[in-house]
Amino acid sequence: MLQMLFSHFIWKLEHSMLCFNLSPLFIPVVWVIGLLPHTFSILLISYYGAPFSNVIPRLNFNDLDAKRVPRHIQRIAAKCQGAHRNGHECFPLFVGAVVCLSTSSGFYQLFQTIRLGANGAVTLSSP
Repeated sequence: MLQMLFSHFIWKLEHSMLCFNLSPLFIPVVWVIGLLPHTFSILLISYYGAPFSNVIPRLNFNDLDAKRVPRHIQRIAAKCQGAHRNGHECFPLFVGAVVCLSTSSGFYQLFQTIRLGANGAVTLSSP
């Protein structure tokens, strides 16, 4: 009796874990990862005394020579800004892929069920 209850509990646990799709939970994680290079570049530029203004934020990285930021730090900040922009460019494609693939399993199962039913109907109706 105890073994039957335990096996039923394990089956329920495995079934619930297999039915829960974790991929939509990674959408905000990827968005935060895309913001990390921008945050790092702001902190890096601010560390060297260059003020950061939110009025026109894209101009903050244009005149870093006038703000006396070393060249190697300027290159690192430029790479971080490029990584940040690439992350925002790819984010809609990632979200579309996650949404498409996380919802397609139900449609696929429905399609297979209809297909098997149609094949069965054709098989049973043939002479």
